Amino acid sequence: MQQVISSSKGIEVINVPSSLLETGTVLIEVEYSFISTGTELATLRALGLDQPNNESRILSRRVSESMELVNKIVKYLQDKGIRKTVQRVFARMSNNEVSYDRLVTLGYSCSGRVVSVGQGVKGISIGDFVACAGANRATHSELVVVPENLVVHVPEECSLKDASSVAIGSIAMHGFRQSNARMGEFIGVIGLGLVGLIMARLLKIAGCRVLGLDIDEVSVSQAKRIGIDSAMSDSNSFQNQVEIITDSMGLDRCIITASSESDEIIAAAMDTTRQKGRVLVLGFVPLRMDKYPFMRKEIEFVSSSSYGPGRYDSNYEDQGLDYPYSYVRWTEKRNMTEYLRLLASGQFDLSEIAKEEVPLISVKDAYDRLIRGKAKSRGIFVNYSSEKTFKEKSKTSVQLRSKPVSGKIRLAIVGAGSFVREMHLPNLEKLRDQIEFSAFVTRKGANAIELANRYGAEHASTSIDDILDLDLDAVLIGTRPNKHAEMVLKCISSGKNVLTEKPLALGWEELHKIKDFYDSSDKVSLPLLMTGFNRRFSPYMKRIKEAIRFRNTPLIINYQMNTKYLPKDHWERTDEGGGRNLTEACHIYDLFTFLCDTEVDEISASSIRSTDDHYGKNENFSAHIRFVDGSLCNLTYTSLGSTAYPKEICHLFFDQTVFYLNNYTSLDVFGPIDDHFETSFQDKGHFEEMGCFFSAIRNKSDWPIPFWHQTQATEIALKVEDIISNHV
Repeated sequence: MQQVISSSKGIEVINVPSSLLETGTVLIEVEYSFISTGTELATLRALGLDQPNNESRILSRRVSESMELVNKIVKYLQDKGIRKTVQRVFARMSNNEVSYDRLVTLGYSCSGRVVSVGQGVKGISIGDFVACAGANRATHSELVVVPENLVVHVPEECSLKDASSVAIGSIAMHGFRQSNARMGEFIGVIGLGLVGLIMARLLKIAGCRVLGLDIDEVSVSQAKRIGIDSAMSDSNSFQNQVEIITDSMGLDRCIITASSESDEIIAAAMDTTRQKGRVLVLGFVPLRMDKYPFMRKEIEFVSSSSYGPGRYDSNYEDQGLDYPYSYVRWTEKRNMTEYLRLLASGQFDLSEIAKEEVPLISVKDAYDRLIRGKAKSRGIFVNYSSEKTFKEKSKTSVQLRSKPVSGKIRLAIVGAGSFVREMHLPNLEKLRDQIEFSAFVTRKGANAIELANRYGAEHASTSIDDILDLDLDAVLIGTRPNKHAEMVLKCISSGKNVLTEKPLALGWEELHKIKDFYDSSDKVSLPLLMTGFNRRFSPYMKRIKEAIRFRNTPLIINYQMNTKYLPKDHWERTDEGGGRNLTEACHIYDLFTFLCDTEVDEISASSIRSTDDHYGKNENFSAHIRFVDGSLCNLTYTSLGSTAYPKEICHLFFDQTVFYLNNYTSLDVFGPIDDHFETSFQDKGHFEEMGCFFSAIRNKSDWPIPFWHQTQATEIALKVEDIISNHV
């Protein structure tokens, strides 16, 4: 499908794989999308994309504005060393849209026809005409996949063209509600751009008397044409007019929809608002104000969050959980619906504000005019009419190039979040003499295209099914944990060697299916499966393993993980992430299995008791594992501590000897022969893990991690989860 993106080359329309329909989402064939001249220009400026090749300035600005970021970089430098810090900074630059070859999707408001409906979606059917909103969702694309709660029906009396402005209209609608404006009140609107003009019209519909201020004379003229009571371009004239119209009482409300670096906007709002009035901020303005008029007049100062209640709440937007109507009357979806109702009723004529229309093929010219300040209206409609069929648009794979046979291991990457970008891809770059990238599979088509171009891969896709028939030697799975087992089964069933990030599975049924595959298949020709238990490949664990080879006593291992707290709604604590016992503590269960090298005899665990559910049981617990050789292994996992303290500490006791591992930066040995070992940076074995995986494929040698080790570590995690979370 065709999608509008921004890159170092500027604005482009490129061919990308179509996104897949998921549970709770709707697939829409777009007929119109809407370019909000103010918001999208602000986005381009914030990303530095209106000034190509300006990455250093952007990074410098972001660092200087955030001492917290500086402190994080310093700490990371201390823990990981210069090399890994540089790798992460450049990966983060890419993740924050400031690298030279980063593709940034644009747009957040569109309309079209429903072509497919995901499982669990109610009230939306194939063939419905709808409007939708959301950055990275309702983008400027021929096809979009949008969560149910960001999709609303378009009334018959409302054109699809006008409906494509639903996101911008909802921003104004929610701001109107936050202002608490009432019929007959005097309301000031500072900033008469697109949102400001829509806001002014909503206020007039509600029976308010509206005064506007904007430095642009064209905006002032537009405001007068839509029926605003008074509008001007000079701040002093605005204040004088407020004095006259309100009989020196001041504005009941003042709504700021402008974007500026000046303090004068806040000052003007405070000066013109009456005692015990309200000032609402929608625009991007510095919140520096003279406290005297603010406190003396007891002005109420409020803000407005995007489209309304539900915005940025993953439970609402991603999980489809609506807020009760009687408790939250105007959610973002209900605001979207009401905006379209007003358009359909004829009370609001959008053509007075936005009427410029361009075909998708000409969108680059439209953005160029926008950047140069030459746009003809406050909003630009993008028309997607074409002779392409839905089948042509909906292809989930794009072949970018053909490559001759090189004899190297052909690798596909599935999933490319921050860990894959920051850790795996830099390590894989060092192994380019052994491997070549054949395909990238990501949820968003533009991300797959970007990575495939950067690393020279032939294919970019949004579906793992597209790569199963390719001539591949290996697949690296780095998606979120709830997808791991399903994807592993697909890959090994098609004969692909697999390195999957941990965990191998999030449930017993998933794990049993993988075990059944290897138990029932011809073991001579089985593909290699390796779970990303990298710590066993660290130089520290190798030294410990060598030292205990000829031990005479069982082991006692006390392992402590002091990890940072994650908010309750963080994805790692959801069903998608699986919780930190299953997804991180499994690393340590693998180490216990690796070091003891025998089967488990008994597992017990206990978690904290707290009335505060912000601290999860499966990230604040102790697990105790006894192995059949008599070894005892204990894990204390907590998010209650300070990140100033080392994350991982391990004490290992045997044969009158103690090993003390400090966060994979140093190892001290106390006993008959004292020893000390350290590395210049934290080394948890990620690079060695990759090397061993590819070596095993190339040489057809023993698995780097025995299959039973992988399944036992996963079984320990599942059993501990049953005990601490499910009370089994």
